[in-house]
Amino acid sequence: MTCSVFRPLLALGLLCFVGCSQQQEPLSADQLLEEAWSDFRFADYELAIRKFDKLVQEELPDKTREHELQASFGLATLWDLRMPLPDKDPELATALYRKLIEEEPQHDLAAWSRLALARMEQVVTPGEQPDLDATRAAYRELIQHHPDHPAGQEARIHLAGTYFLEENEALYQQSIEEMEAFLKAYPDSPWISHAHGMLIRAHLKLGNLEAARNHRLEKMRTEEFDPTNPKANHAWNYRSHAVQSEFDIGDLEEARTYYRKLIEEYPTDMRTFWAKEALKRIDRLEQQVEAELLSEAGLQ
Repeated sequence: MTCSVFRPLLALGLLCFVGCSQQQEPLSADQLLEEAWSDFRFADYELAIRKFDKLVQEELPDKTREHELQASFGLATLWDLRMPLPDKDPELATALYRKLIEEEPQHDLAAWSRLALARMEQVVTPGEQPDLDATRAAYRELIQHHPDHPAGQEARIHLAGTYFLEENEALYQQSIEEMEAFLKAYPDSPWISHAHGMLIRAHLKLGNLEAARNHRLEKMRTEEFDPTNPKANHAWNYRSHAVQSEFDIGDLEEARTYYRKLIEEYPTDMRTFWAKEALKRIDRLEQQVEAELLSEAGLQ
């Protein structure tokens, strides 16, 4: 009787010992870093802070300088981007970004930290206006220190984007010059389609409709979509290009081509109805023009 009671208790004790041993097994620095970023992505901010802090402050058997830098950048990003807005700490985020830049100015994360600081200058509370001089200076500083880095390339695009925050034709022309230089210098950049997007905006502002249309075609050709995003598609581009071709350029065949592409490739998109109506409108217009020409020639 005693043995029959003792055996289940012994088994339970062994299970508890095994379970406790597994729970107490420390995470490696790689695992800790991975979990911290995962917690951040799922908005478990306090958990993320504890894990990032552990990597920054504690002596861990397998921790390297790289782990410490990655965790420091993680903390800066967290205090920069966490939500809701009142829970952010931009001063702490700025200090952490700047500390990383000062300690490791040539490190990959220094470039991304400079980009984050520039974005903090540009992205302000709704209703406020960014300090454009400070924003542009931050982007230019990044480009100066990391001209060919992906962050430096991204900074060129964002810098050009600031030129549209003012009604200034000289800045629109500057955007064209900088984006054309960008396309020549970085033909394989992941930001190519965005550069064409900036050129579309600048040429439209200056009334260069043919140039804008050509860059829209290039934007569609070079644009990459996230395959995991079900909303990522060319429907908006097709409609914009068709509308511009129809009303601004007067190229009805080009307009017809892209209205049809919209209908064929995205039959359930809300824009498809308007594309079908546009095709009917173009047909009516061409029929009307043809009738008028025949009438003038006395053939009708």
